[in-house]
Amino acid sequence: MQVGIARLRCLGDKFDKCLKRHDNCARTGTRYRRTIPVSILNSSAVEETARGTMARVYVSSTFRDLKDHREAVYVALRRLGHQSVAMEQWAASDRAPLERSLEAVRDSDVIVAIVAWRYGWIPEGQQYSITELELRTAREAAKPCLVFVVPEGASWPRPEFDDDATNIRRFRQNLLEEYVVSFFTTPDELARQVAVALHSWIASGAAVPSPAPPEAIRAEETPGPEVFLSYAHEDVAMAESVSDRIVQEKWSVFWDREIPVGLTWDDIVEGALDAAKCVVVLWSPAASNSEWVRIEAAEGADRGILAPALIEETKIPLRFRRIQAANLVGWTPGSQDTPGMRALVSAIGRCVRDGKGSPA
Repeated sequence: MQVGIARLRCLGDKFDKCLKRHDNCARTGTRYRRTIPVSILNSSAVEETARGTMARVYVSSTFRDLKDHREAVYVALRRLGHQSVAMEQWAASDRAPLERSLEAVRDSDVIVAIVAWRYGWIPEGQQYSITELELRTAREAAKPCLVFVVPEGASWPRPEFDDDATNIRRFRQNLLEEYVVSFFTTPDELARQVAVALHSWIASGAAVPSPAPPEAIRAEETPGPEVFLSYAHEDVAMAESVSDRIVQEKWSVFWDREIPVGLTWDDIVEGALDAAKCVVVLWSPAASNSEWVRIEAAEGADRGILAPALIEETKIPLRFRRIQAANLVGWTPGSQDTPGMRALVSAIGRCVRDGKGSPA
């Protein structure tokens, strides 16, 4: 069951004030990074996932009418750590555009299809447009497809409608019948939909491709990583180093707090805390005085998945003193693990494996 805002409110009447302070902190430079394994689609993807490789995302759409929307999606993909694959990134080639695009579809992990009111170019000798052929190829290759459509009746520039709407209306109707479609109008709205849908796809990853035609995933749920890293924004450099060390153990980590374009706190940070199997808190003077770090630590403690670590000498808040903290004072990135770092890794392992954090 998700924690949600309601569950966080039970931690005290100061929640709303803390939330505003944290959001303001995020706007002024605190960063986050997710290292989340991609869905496992085949044996080679298993090896890539183990190395922390993110997804290859093929963006399929007409170009002229959706140029700004495509760019917003590319920005979101980059900030989420995914690799975007699209026609704009290809150098000049002797190969036919259709041949190259369909090969790219087969080589991608997931397809993002964006459809408005233009059907697109139909290559010579073909019955369908490149966009429709890309989706048909994705279905044949059992590739997951995330489909986003401008809704009927939404405001849209008149010049960006096909004069003959026969093909585009047939195509749109087929999409509505064959996929669970998400709707958008603005570039920012689309970027948000795509980012959250990709999070849902990553969280739902099946071990093998489905033999049935893939369905689009509705952009509703926000998954989280295995480890949620809580820290004061003054300690961001240390947080990044600790995150990198945790990732070496092949655990996914949420630590950066810069919200991707179009997303909100509820979309990303709260969802990551809800879904985490372990909450690592980096205690320092700044963290001890941070109401938001205390809220995140309390969530981990209440669920029995708190793995605290001391990165500077400080007086840990009273409630958390009974939970043994790993001593990382003196630990430096790239050096041999100290006893404190080994203790932290061990505690995280207990959380991820058994759902148990540091002993009280």
